[in-house]
Amino acid sequence: MRLSFKPAHSIILLAGITVCVVLLAVLLLLRDLRVRELERSRLETQELTQLFMRQTEQSLESVDMVLQGVQERLQTSYGRQFALDSEQIHLLLNTRAQFLKAAGALLLVDQRGNVVNSSVSAPELGTNVSHQNFFKVFQETDAGLYIDRPSNTQQKDKWTLNLVRRLNGPKNEFGGVLVVTLQIANLEQIFSHVKLEYDRLISIYMADGSLVASSPHRENLMGELTPELSHETLPQVGGESRLIHPVSYTHLTLPTICSV
Repeated sequence: MRLSFKPAHSIILLAGITVCVVLLAVLLLLRDLRVRELERSRLETQELTQLFMRQTEQSLESVDMVLQGVQERLQTSYGRQFALDSEQIHLLLNTRAQFLKAAGALLLVDQRGNVVNSSVSAPELGTNVSHQNFFKVFQETDAGLYIDRPSNTQQKDKWTLNLVRRLNGPKNEFGGVLVVTLQIANLEQIFSHVKLEYDRLISIYMADGSLVASSPHRENLMGELTPELSHETLPQVGGESRLIHPVSYTHLTLPTICSV
């Protein structure tokens, strides 16, 4: 028995098949566009993360170069002729601090933990920091460059990041520490110069996940483990540091994490 279709039914059937084919093509096209957009977004995130990693590294390394320059000068036989709280040492700190480009100030701490000199008229002068972690670390050993957790200076109501190096005496005994107080707002300014297609969180963390800087600024989370990293497996580092983004880890020389 042969099946027969009325012309109207045939047209409806063909129209239905055409609609299904068009819908399937549209769905496949949308899926392809979504995959391409996700891949483009992933690559953009990777590139931005690498960019911020390099900028952050360069910023901190330039600060460390200032620290090392002052450290070497103070540990020469000529530098040891002057008391740490002398005007000559103040002039040295003030001159070298100009290379920081208003990013922060240089502080000099003696072996008892007293802030005895500064590149500027800092309110920290005369205070004792022997209870601070960065001071305790260098009392025991020379840890190279030490980056402390963010701290909020009550006098200026600004967050700062301390980069610290040890000072040795003539017999390599502990002679104090040299500190750069880096204004975190300057790190956050790096992010503001980048125009993104859509808003996204850009952050710098310590290796343990505590927040150092972010755009937009998150005052209530500064120095704390942030929600976006609470479930992440952070790199286990012992004296070594890394910068990371969510999908890969890259060895560098500074104990910070960068994510986009």
